[in-house]
Parts: sequence; C-alpha cells; structure tokens
Amino acid sequence: MLRKQKNENMNKIIEVENISKSFDGEVVLDNISLDIYDNAFVAFGREE
Repeated sequence: MLRKQKNENMNKIIEVENISKSFDGEVVLDNISLDIYDNAFVAFGREE
C-alpha cells in the first residue's frame, strides 16, 4: 500500500468511513475507510 503525506493545501472531495460489503456470503470489503483528494488519481482492481 502506498501512502502520501497529507498536504495542508489539498482539498478532500470524497470521504467514506466504515464500509463493509459482501457478495454471495463472501466478504469483499471489511470496515474500509477512504479519503480522496482533489486532483488525485484513484483506481480499484482485484487480484485473481
């Protein structure tokens, strides 16, 4: 996992907290929190 230091000039545009999700009884997200800042590139994927 990569993390950047928060810059005080960055504007948070999305904040989600404590998200959990399951499909067909399999947990795919377990208590996930995420902040997305202006001008950030975000990608989601999965390993197979």
